[in-house]
Amino acid sequence: MSYLPYSHSGGKTSGVVLRLLTILLISGLTVVAVMGVAGMTGCGGGDPRLARAQELEDSGNVEAASTLYRWTLRERPDDVDVLRSLAVNLTMTQRFDEALPYLLKTVRLDDQDARTRVDLAFNYLNHQGDPDSAVKWLEEAVEIEGTAKYKTFLAQALLEAGEHGSAVAVLREVVREAPEYGRAQDLLERVKSGAGN
Repeated sequence: MSYLPYSHSGGKTSGVVLRLLTILLISGLTVVAVMGVAGMTGCGGGDPRLARAQELEDSGNVEAASTLYRWTLRERPDDVDVLRSLAVNLTMTQRFDEALPYLLKTVRLDDQDARTRVDLAFNYLNHQGDPDSAVKWLEEAVEIEGTAKYKTFLAQALLEAGEHGSAVAVLREVVREAPEYGRAQDLLERVKSGAGN
């Protein structure tokens, strides 16, 4: 990205641009995002747009954050942090179908991201009606980070996919390995009693 010249009233152009002011029109609202030139050009640290988008989310302006994430992705389409953040943003606004490609691209680019695999699995399970895909992604998450919580999530997806025996086996493993994680024991008892998940 090239630097933008700053013109003084005398017509001279300054060689130093301290800030670039970008105005984004979003749903009839004007959001002003102030970005440091060094961050925008990849110098001196991370891209301040990501931090600004997260500030917008924190203040409740998720639409402005979504626009800023998308704008950043035009320049850096394989930035895993921005992809992941946009996917979470879209999920927060219940735009599950829109979030799906960003979740998929994130896991394709980051083979160690267990959390995004869990998010992807729950998107498939709860919003796409595809428990088999949920099982696939939860199995990968468990391979990366085999927590009792993720294994219990896997058992829930297995139940939804009609794999009762596999779900019981996973739950028994969790109860044996992490007895302090009560959710697995509760779910196992409910499954055994026929109450399901």
